[in-house]
Amino acid sequence: MNVIFCSAKLAKLLNIKTKVEVASLETATNMGHWNAHLFYHQRKKYIIFMNKLSIYSVTINDYRKTDLLTLKVLFIKALEAQCEWDKIVLSKETLRQHFSEIIFSTTDNDRSAIGSLNDLIYHAKASLDGERPSFYLTDQNEILFNMNKMPMWPINGEYPNKRFVTLFEGV
Repeated sequence: MNVIFCSAKLAKLLNIKTKVEVASLETATNMGHWNAHLFYHQRKKYIIFMNKLSIYSVTINDYRKTDLLTLKVLFIKALEAQCEWDKIVLSKETLRQHFSEIIFSTTDNDRSAIGSLNDLIYHAKASLDGERPSFYLTDQNEILFNMNKMPMWPINGEYPNKRFVTLFEGV
């Protein structure tokens, strides 16, 4: 069972009012849990999901408010697209089976995870602003997809996409 801890802003949008106690869950997952946050950039809304163990991120940028009723499906589709972009060879059945049970919860106030998530948001906004001319020529999705290809300090300078693959080896 996967728990996605939502920031206060996202929890309010999704009308989530309860906090899941991780210790009370019957089945644990080798993949760890996720954090999610809603952020705005140039009047557009983005939802970013980050795996706590690998700092692997998935971003949803083209959605309507009615799509939030099926956020679990949107998350799985975005995760499949991100894995395909990162050339992570996992079958769609494996991903869907592993993420068949997703629970959304209010924030768990994990400072390390929130700090990493804020760092990813900072990098996303800086890349989307595109101060260099080459960024103006790239697709917005390409910028967001490439965030897993930079070394991250909380995982000892490893790349999130490589760390994410190692999490699936134990499954």
